[in-house]
Amino acid sequence: MAESAQEAPVVLPSVLSVKELAETLERPVPDVMSALIKNGVMATINQDIDFETASIIASDLGIAVEAAPDEEKQETATTVKPTEGKPRPPIVTVLGHVDHGKTSLLDAIRQTDVVAKESGGITQHIGAYQVEAKPAKGKPQLVTFLDTPGHEAFTAMRAHGTKMTDVAILVVAADDGVKPQTVEAIDHIKEAGVPFLVAVTKMDSEGADVNKVKQELAERKVIAEDWGGDVVFAQTSAKKGEGIPELLELVLLISDLAEPKGDPDGDLSGVVIESRLSRAKGAVATILVQQGTLKVGDYLVLEDVTGRVRLMEDWHGKRVTEATPGTPVQVAGLSGVPSYGSAVIGAKDEKDAKAKSELNRRQQHAKRLNKPKLSVEAIKRAVDAGKVKRLPIVLMADVKGSLDAIENSLSKLSQDEVAISLVHTGVGTVSENDVRTAESAGAMIVSFRARVEPTAAALAKQLGVQVSNYDVIYELLDDVTVALETLLSPEIIVNEVGKGEVLAIFRTTKKNQIIGCKVTSGKFVAGSEYRIGDSKESGTVKKLQKVDETVEEVASGTECGLTIDGPQAEVGQKVTLFRTITKPRKLKPVTGGK
Repeated sequence: MAESAQEAPVVLPSVLSVKELAETLERPVPDVMSALIKNGVMATINQDIDFETASIIASDLGIAVEAAPDEEKQETATTVKPTEGKPRPPIVTVLGHVDHGKTSLLDAIRQTDVVAKESGGITQHIGAYQVEAKPAKGKPQLVTFLDTPGHEAFTAMRAHGTKMTDVAILVVAADDGVKPQTVEAIDHIKEAGVPFLVAVTKMDSEGADVNKVKQELAERKVIAEDWGGDVVFAQTSAKKGEGIPELLELVLLISDLAEPKGDPDGDLSGVVIESRLSRAKGAVATILVQQGTLKVGDYLVLEDVTGRVRLMEDWHGKRVTEATPGTPVQVAGLSGVPSYGSAVIGAKDEKDAKAKSELNRRQQHAKRLNKPKLSVEAIKRAVDAGKVKRLPIVLMADVKGSLDAIENSLSKLSQDEVAISLVHTGVGTVSENDVRTAESAGAMIVSFRARVEPTAAALAKQLGVQVSNYDVIYELLDDVTVALETLLSPEIIVNEVGKGEVLAIFRTTKKNQIIGCKVTSGKFVAGSEYRIGDSKESGTVKKLQKVDETVEEVASGTECGLTIDGPQAEVGQKVTLFRTITKPRKLKPVTGGK
């Protein structure tokens, strides 16, 4: 009975202090803190750590663990399960370069004037709305559009682990082509793995050139179907209202392949897509329901914010009593203003909501404290642990020519063992969004003559994102080369010092052993490592004695005494002394071009 109980995994909560972890694992606190330090986490005895960190430490200590069932359920309740439940409206995000017609396209889709609305107040802005798409064949279907900056939706999706989008629309102006934010949008879409289509806007403009747009996108590996690729293109004119029905039909076709579903009878989960403080209603948030049904009177947990829905409105400002999967609604009755992208779950009552909110707060606090600051050393530890094989970088430059030159040079640095992963590249200032992108991807930001916005610098400091600025390209390349070389596994050189034979055992303790040996070849040197026989296990020679005198080395043919710390020896066994040299490696020189 005792043996089987001992083999059962130890159940851990999603967050606990270092002291609580040591007590639960029945291990000394110094052992647990030592394991934390080895994994790059500097924690005090009373500091909270999350389950993921605790499970790594337990594994290092040879103990199997599992998450507490209730908390595991709470953790997974925030994640959409697209294969379960009933069909729901697809959720669409529109993104692209500024001034390429995103707002005008959204206006045309919902047939309302956003500009007039914001100045005169036709309907409330809640960050999302629904339209009825009418395909040529089949029944009309609702489509939910996220009326927020597209990059925010994708950044929040990765940062909070929630799926906010089923289909993305990449907007590119026919008279302007691919621009910096277009490239940024492509990076976000590909990183999130979301199916997308391209809406070529402003087809009524002078100088509209669809082929130019397709050519420039093809250079970014976004290839149109009629060019042999797999990306659907739609040509639109918001001013004339042309191409909008065809665009919506394409959205339905692409979303049908993903088969978005939600269970209206399941546990409530959703995501915050907009929040603010209203003078009349207090803290309000727009929630996109993903699972379950949200009703007036429900208790909610929005990560570290709680609430009870006392008022719920749709995007028309009409009061509603419930919202099913795929539906955005604005709710009032919250204890505070939640963050954009916060996961939303239900609670049984006020007490349950506060308990879950406090657990979320502790989890978030533990993750922030346990997350090592991004540095070459931190990445090196990750490489050693087999977690990272590439050096992730967000690269920003002042002009396109510099960006292209640096990208080309960086690509030549990547080799079989280590490589550079350009998470995102762009021209212009380093923004808060760039920092969030780097943070969610575990990347460092490399800026070449690109100004770092003050708010971005402050956020980078808060999140522990490393931002490096350069004015000279070769200095940038030199530093990245050093970073890559730090990731290379060092060359281990073993130099044999001497060999001998064990003649006697004088004393054996738990910590060390004192033995008598005769040096048969080479020499014995204090501080060397040793192996017994053919064993691969090694130890250290702590002390070397000749008669009663402590010495630094003993020549061949001489008898001596050794105090060893490690594998214990027996009379007649062979002893080999050696020294291990760790030699940093350099990247292989770039060949070719000569």
